[in-house]
Amino acid sequence: MKVCNTCGLEKDVSCFYFSKTNKDGLMGICKSCRASRLAPYAKEYREKTKDQRRLNKRAWDEKNRDKVRADSAAWYAANRESVAAYNKKWMAENKGRRRASYERWRSANMHVVSENAMRHYASKIGATPAWADKPAILRLYLKAREWGFAVDHIVPLRSKLVCGLHVPANLQLLTKQENSAKSNRTWPDMPE
Repeated sequence: MKVCNTCGLEKDVSCFYFSKTNKDGLMGICKSCRASRLAPYAKEYREKTKDQRRLNKRAWDEKNRDKVRADSAAWYAANRESVAAYNKKWMAENKGRRRASYERWRSANMHVVSENAMRHYASKIGATPAWADKPAILRLYLKAREWGFAVDHIVPLRSKLVCGLHVPANLQLLTKQENSAKSNRTWPDMPE
């Protein structure tokens, strides 16, 4: 047992930091008093060095990527139930916030939404081959959104006479009026 020089309370020796300069090998001030005395300085230091510490951590994480991933995976495996419970609670409490966030993302990424919908439809009818260049298709949908056009399948995906594929070579940009007029009734080399 030892008495703290600041609060005057008698505490267990485990409540004191080690110090080589003192005879008993312990600091004269207890851990809680020292923490409260240093708190304002620590806060100021943290604020002053926040950006540099963030950069240092990012660099360390980048350098030790495998260790960070392994540690994260181990922590997640050990805390799977509590993470799931936290996520479920957060999602229930933040429905409006999640909806607003999704709407912001959706309005900024309509090309992705359109491409996903068409890819889903094409995969349901078996019109998207495994070798289709999906990034090129997505770029075409992005151009269509930027320019105000519609993405059209040159050879329709479903028709009485022919079925095309959902691949970049079968896509073209048309105005929305041209695309509506064309529908799935016309294509190049169409039989009379």
